[in-house]
Amino acid sequence: SRGSGEVSKVFIQNLDASKEINDFFKTSVKTQVSRYLDAGTTPQNYAVIGDDMPRSLYIYKDASKLKLSEQTWKKMLDGSAISSATSLGQIKKNILFYCVKATVSVDGEVKSVILFKKITQSSVATDEPQKLFHKLKASFDSSDPKLVPVQPQHITFEDKFDCALIEDSFLIFSKPNFEKIVELEDEFTEQTKETLTTIEAQNVIQGMDILQAEIISKPSLMRTLVNITKNENHSTIGATEIAKMKQMLMDYYGQELKVT
Repeated sequence: SRGSGEVSKVFIQNLDASKEINDFFKTSVKTQVSRYLDAGTTPQNYAVIGDDMPRSLYIYKDASKLKLSEQTWKKMLDGSAISSATSLGQIKKNILFYCVKATVSVDGEVKSVILFKKITQSSVATDEPQKLFHKLKASFDSSDPKLVPVQPQHITFEDKFDCALIEDSFLIFSKPNFEKIVELEDEFTEQTKETLTTIEAQNVIQGMDILQAEIISKPSLMRTLVNITKNENHSTIGATEIAKMKQMLMDYYGQELKVT
C-alpha cells in the first residue's frame, strides 16, 4: 500500500501467505500485546502534542473519518475485491506499509482486527537472478548443512506492529509510524492552511503568506498550530489576546512582542 500525498493515488494489493508466516504474525502480536499488559500500560487518547514516553499506548477514535480509510481498510473490512500481487517487484517502489487482517471471536461474535506495520523499500529485495560468474547470494540450508542460493525475491517482516484497527479506533504502539501510515501529516498541512486562513480573516496579522510558508516547512510548527486549532484558540484573536501574548512573552522570556 502506498500514500503519495494525494489520497486518490493510494492503492492496496493482496498477498497470500503460508501458515508458517501467519503463525509468525500471530505469535508476534500476542507477544507485543503481552508486554503492555504485563507492564500495566493504560491507553491514553491520541494528541498531536503529548508526552510520548517509551511503551506508551494511544487510542485514535473515529478512524473512518480519516481520508485514507475509504481506499484502504474500509475495503478490507467490507469484503471489496482487492487485486493480488504476483511478485514483490510489483509493489517495492510504492510500498508504505503492510497489514495483516485477523478475525477474532468476542462473546460469540466474529470481529475483524487489522494490524499495520510501516515498511521501507530496503525491506523488500527483488534482485534479478544472477548469471554464471556474477555476484551470488547464498545461505545455509536448514535441512542440509551446505550453501544454497538465496531466492532473489524476499521481504523482511518484523516481530511487532505499529498500530491495530479495532472497530472504528486505532490502538497505537508507535505514534510516529502511525501518523505516517494514515497520512496524518498531509491532514496536518490541510488543517494548518485552514487555520491560517481563519486567522488572516481577522485582519490582525500581516504577511500571512510568509508565515504560512515557514510553518508548513516545519512539522513541529504545524503540530503546534493543529493543537491550537483543537483548542479553538485561533478563531477570536483581537486586542485582548494580543495583550495577553505580549505579557506572557515578557513574563516568561523577558522579550517584547512588537506590534504595529
